[in-house]
Amino acid sequence: MDFTPFPVSSTAGITEVLDGRTRRVSHLIDLEGRRFVIGFPYDSRLVANVRRLPGRKYDSTRRTWSIAARWRNVGPLRAFAAAHGFAFTDAADSELTRLESIRAEKLANLHETSKHWTMTAERVDRALASFASIERREHWRARRAS
Repeated sequence: MDFTPFPVSSTAGITEVLDGRTRRVSHLIDLEGRRFVIGFPYDSRLVANVRRLPGRKYDSTRRTWSIAARWRNVGPLRAFAAAHGFAFTDAADSELTRLESIRAEKLANLHETSKHWTMTAERVDRALASFASIERREHWRARRAS
């Protein structure tokens, strides 16, 4: 079995400098198309935590995990990366920044419509998820109609 560390893409060999030492980044999140690709040497604890990410998929040929590049996934992906010491490529970081601005805009709109409600963080996340499902439904209805 080949357990070569991630990445197996154009980002192979990415290094970072910490305290004057250069090291290869083995815990990396990259952007490929419309998905964030999460790669790392096998660790059962990390795999268990990746499985908690919404919409994650495993690519058995490349031995990497991926998650859709959507504004709903920004919070969980940033939290996962911070908790486990993952680095982002420049492309992934700029896309995350763009998606965070979309999420902030949606939160602001939600806050405007819910000024009279008492919202906990959990209820805000559930409300955002329900708005997202409504958006998806409308998108597919429009697609079917055309």
